[in-house]
Amino acid sequence: MIGRLRKVLVKGPDEGLAEAAAWSEFGYNHPTDVEAAGREDEGLVKLLQDAAVGVYHGQEPQPQRLDSIFVFDPVLVTNARVIVGRMDKALRQGEESLLARALTRLGVSILHTLTGEATLERGDVLWLDPDTLIIARSYRTNDGGYKRSRQDRLTRSLDLKTESS
Repeated sequence: MIGRLRKVLVKGPDEGLAEAAAWSEFGYNHPTDVEAAGREDEGLVKLLQDAAVGVYHGQEPQPQRLDSIFVFDPVLVTNARVIVGRMDKALRQGEESLLARALTRLGVSILHTLTGEATLERGDVLWLDPDTLIIARSYRTNDGGYKRSRQDRLTRSLDLKTESS
C-alpha cells in the first residue's frame, strides 16, 4: 500500500548449515554468509525502530528455505487485510502457511489464501496509487492467481495487453 510504514513483520536468516549449504538450489551465485546476513538484519531492524516503525519477529525457523527472509513475497497487503499468495517455486512452497500463521498471531485479518493451482507472488504486484493495483502474469503469478485476486474487488480493474519480444 501507499503510506507511512507503521508496522512491519521481519524474519532474519535462520542459523544452521542447511541454509548456508542450499545456496545453489536457490540460484544464488555464492554461499550465503549467515553471520553477515544476521548483522544486516539487525541493522535493518535498528533503522526501522529508529524511524518509529513497530518491528515484529513472527515467523518460525525455516532453515531449509533460504528465501523465507523475503516475507514480502508471499502476501499482498491491503489497507484492511492480507491476501496470502501461493508460491510457484517448489523450494518456496510452504512459506505461505507459516507466514499466515505469524500474521494471524499478530491480529492481521486474512482476506483469503490462494489454493490449488493458482499462484500469486508479490514481486508481480505493484500499488500504483491507493485505488490502482497492477498484477502482472508471469511464471510466479498465473491466470488463476490473477483472477482470484480480482474477485476481491479491492481496486478498479484494468486489463492491459502487452506483447513480449
